[in-house]
Formats: sequence, structure tokens, C-alpha cells
Amino acid sequence: MTTRAPKARPAAIAGAVTVIALLIGIAAVTINDLLVSQQWVTGQTVIPQALTTLDGQTPQPWFVPVGAGIAVLGVLFLYLAVKPRATTRVAGSEQTVWFAPRAIADLARTTALDTVPVVKAKASATKRKVTVTATVFGSPPADLSDTIKQRLTERFSALARTPKIAVRIRQEGANS
Repeated sequence: MTTRAPKARPAAIAGAVTVIALLIGIAAVTINDLLVSQQWVTGQTVIPQALTTLDGQTPQPWFVPVGAGIAVLGVLFLYLAVKPRATTRVAGSEQTVWFAPRAIADLARTTALDTVPVVKAKASATKRKVTVTATVFGSPPADLSDTIKQRLTERFSALARTPKIAVRIRQEGANS
């Protein structure tokens, strides 16, 4: 059984929220004008005043650049709406379980810490690469990096695709 990959939220959300805020503002102005025109509240209408101000306007030099900018913004919003969303997790071998890169980094860090003589370890991970920095006290064995890589490869065998593994060894204390 294969499940659908977890995806990032759509990129068009920021544009959609902006458009929604503009529409809510227009609705508020329209409701205000309705209430004033029906004399349910006192005040002045906004839409007729705006139309009166715009009536009789002649073409201005800035109309074309502003119109072009709005058209580019519209095309950008369309692109963001149809752009495929990025996968945010790494698939397990059966693709029924998905792992966050942070979980993979934690697994790599604990695997490095379980390797003698590592005393500290840090790890970071993306969907394609895992980087581990292992700290040892004194001189490390010559094959420590290879040992950690081998253990990580075994640990990551449950993933659909084994990430690229990079191991760095740091020395602290005596003989460093």
C-alpha cells in the first residue's frame, strides 16, 4: 500500500490572504454605503464620492506601468497557485511511513553517540543528505568515520532511498 506524500502548504496562501483582506475591506465599505443610503445610520457614502472623483479623469503617464505591474502580479499569483507543492518528508521503504528530516537527523545523532569513542554528536538532515559531526576525546581511531557511516547506512535501510551521508570527526581534549 502506498500513501500520498506529505506536502508543504501551497505557495499561493500569501496572495490568497491578501486578496481576501482586500475583499473584506471592499465588503465593509459596501455595507457602510448600504446602511447610510438606507438611512439606518448617519454618515457619508464612500463609493459615490470615489466615483465622482474618478469621473472625468484623463489618462496619466503612470497608468501603463501600474497596469503592467498588476498584470505581472496576477501572473505570479497564477504560477504560485498551480506550482507543485514540495514534499516535506522522506519515504520509508513501503511508502506507508514518512519521516521528517529532523527525525532522521535525531536518529543519525543517536547512532553516532552509540559508537565508541564518540562523546558528543551533532547532526543535520535534508531529504537527500545527512551530515554528522562526531566529537571524540583524544585521538580517534582511523576507521571511526567509516564505522559511523556503515552504522548509519544500516539504520537508514528502512528508507525508500538512502540519503548521502557525510561524517566529520572533531577532537577535543588530550592530543587534539
